[in-house]
Amino acid sequence: MSAQIRPPFRTPMLPPGEAWAPHRGPARAILPLLSSLLLLLTPTACTEPGPERTAASGPNGQAGAAGRAGAQAASPIRLVDAAGRHHVLERPARRILSLVPAATEILVRLRAEDLLVGRTDYDLAPPSVARLPSVGGGLHPSVERILSLGPDLVIRFAAEADPATPERLDRLGITHFAIRPERIPDIRAITTALGALTARRSAADSLIREMDRRIAVVRRTVAGRPRPRVAYLLGGEPPRVVGPGTFINELIEIAGGTNIFADLGTPYPAVSAEVVLARRPDVILAPHDALLAPPPHGRLERVPSELFERPSPEVAVAAERLARILHADAFP
Repeated sequence: MSAQIRPPFRTPMLPPGEAWAPHRGPARAILPLLSSLLLLLTPTACTEPGPERTAASGPNGQAGAAGRAGAQAASPIRLVDAAGRHHVLERPARRILSLVPAATEILVRLRAEDLLVGRTDYDLAPPSVARLPSVGGGLHPSVERILSLGPDLVIRFAAEADPATPERLDRLGITHFAIRPERIPDIRAITTALGALTARRSAADSLIREMDRRIAVVRRTVAGRPRPRVAYLLGGEPPRVVGPGTFINELIEIAGGTNIFADLGTPYPAVSAEVVLARRPDVILAPHDALLAPPPHGRLERVPSELFERPSPEVAVAAERLARILHADAFP
């Protein structure tokens, strides 16, 4: 996501990938914005593309024990990343450092977590990942710490807010692959790319098929039903909400809702609390640990930010969960 709210998103977009991501803790980020919104909700008040790069085994020349999990590629792996860089890898990555929690999650789902050598402060699950050394945030990480871990590939967020990190990685000769998980098609593309980079193409294909199958089931289940008006609150002051061109907006649509801010011009616009209420949402979605009073109309639903704000194949699970919130009578 490019807006710098935290995953997210941008972090979503949420700070990049830290939602969302980083995701940040997005739920905690919403607390400051609620200071003004809370009163209104109470019943009494209303990088330029770079040259082609070839991955080696890493600065220390060691592939690591994790490399035994992946077979050698029969031919070079050729990919273009979200920053427009052309990559040619002579073999699958063996030592990966992920600066994007959503990518970390996908690697775990691909059973490639044994290839991980580092993480960000926002990667806290599963325990096998949480035990890895952290390099700080997804944006402006400690490049010195990255270098000490000897990765042969760094997965980073394609964020304009942090041009220094890719430049420093270039100078150090560390290959980095940029991703930008903004919409569900991006999740498919990133999963495919990570499958190629780790010699787990078949597992990636299976993960995408299962995600699409579950999403299709949700669409069929809620088809033809009235669509509740939904507002999804992120964080900030004034509050940021989910707008168009985002995977959360797509999630609301898949689950049989209508995003009341889908008509705005930016993915994560800031709006006043008064505007939120003036649009009269039927359902307000907010992180489960946010302190909110019941709205004067409609209903407040708390959702787990670690599921709803992380752009990974788990969006299918989030779609199912949201569909049950919006259309409880459609499910047994």
